[in-house]
This record gives sequence, structure tokens and C-alpha cells, in this order.
Amino acid sequence: MHSRYSEMMLVKPSLYRGIEFVSVTDLPEEQQILLQSSPQYPERINILIEGEIKRNCIQYQAYTQWFQDVYKTSVAQAPAVKQEAPTKPDLVLQKA
Repeated sequence: MHSRYSEMMLVKPSLYRGIEFVSVTDLPEEQQILLQSSPQYPERINILIEGEIKRNCIQYQAYTQWFQDVYKTSVAQAPAVKQEAPTKPDLVLQKA
């Protein structure tokens, strides 16, 4: 599970033949979920790397733009989760 701090960070890009990109599957879970709700933006690309197609990638520039425009504003607008302190049962003292 990713910490709240790591989810707020940009993932570092991979580089192949001058193309900077991120794979959606390498992103923190919260970012993956938000990206699933907008499958057309940012545009997904496939990259042929040594004979294998790496699917569901996003060019890094488009990812950073999405992160600023969509992700950070979505997280900022999300209500904070209130953590309640554990309750103690009521104790009743009786004299013996």
C-alpha cells in the first residue's frame, strides 16, 4: 500500500530511444484508478521495446500535465478521511 505522501508524487519517467514515458501499471494505485475514469486523456501509447510491445503508456509530458490539471485538483477536492479514536467501553465501578 502506498503512503499518502508517495501518492502525491510524480513517478519518474522511463526512457527509450528518446521517448520519456510512464507505464500506467507502474503508477500508485490512486493515480491508476483516476486514470481509469478518463481512458482517452491523457492519450495512451504503445512502445515496441526489443520486440515486445509495452502497452498502456503515457508520454511523460502528457502525464505531468494530467498530474497538475486533474490529479492534484481531484485530490485537493477529495474530503479528508476522518479517523476516529477508538472508543473505550463505559466502565461502571461498584463497591465490593
